Amino acid sequence: MMTKTIFMLFAGLVLIASSAFAVTTGDFDYSDAPGYAAAWHLTPTWQSLGSSWDKEGAPLLDDLDASDDGVFWSSAGSDYGHGVVYAGQDVTFRFDMNRAAYGRHDYDQLKAWVDWNHDNVFDNLEENIIAEQWFKNTAEDGNTLVPDDEWTALTNPDAVLFKQFFVTVTIPEGLTGDLWLRARVHCNHVAFDDTTPYGYLSQGEVEDWRIGVAPVPEPATLILLGSGLAGLAFYRRKRK
Repeated sequence: MMTKTIFMLFAGLVLIASSAFAVTTGDFDYSDAPGYAAAWHLTPTWQSLGSSWDKEGAPLLDDLDASDDGVFWSSAGSDYGHGVVYAGQDVTFRFDMNRAAYGRHDYDQLKAWVDWNHDNVFDNLEENIIAEQWFKNTAEDGNTLVPDDEWTALTNPDAVLFKQFFVTVTIPEGLTGDLWLRARVHCNHVAFDDTTPYGYLSQGEVEDWRIGVAPVPEPATLILLGSGLAGLAFYRRKRK
């Protein structure tokens, strides 16, 4: 009897552990990069990327990037947006993060990965481009540290803090085609070093972005383009 009880307990633990790694369908914020293992979040109450947060019934729905608004990039001095970049170019990524000004956790966190080698896997170490912790109750937030028993005086569900994080990376030479970026925000309910591109996190949000990479124009093409622009300018001056 004892052996049977132990076996049933062990089987239950295995079932619980395996379910933690399975994709659960329902009203979650899901990742949506096609061909990649999923990430999903339950609630945006304490952290979000940008101001929008979607609830979806399942991963990979047709609303790819429809409401995502937390990641932008700039290259060669361009405005921040979602334009095409070029191989060998320095690109600066901007992450817009909102977080609640209340709560008991010590910090919020941001991580993002880019699949540089197009293998449909976000390598947690080699392809991590940014990893930031945003600690609560620091001078940066305009607050001071308080004893735990005074937290109730600070809880304000309407207080939201906003910060932008930046990182500059170089697009590898010779790289063309679409790159995929995944960004996630969460708190220290999962330790900073243990947060990965995959699986379930209770709080926060995940956004996947397609980045179009074009080859660097050939010198002859640039010369031809420059000649055409010069000819157009001369024609306009002549008409005037």
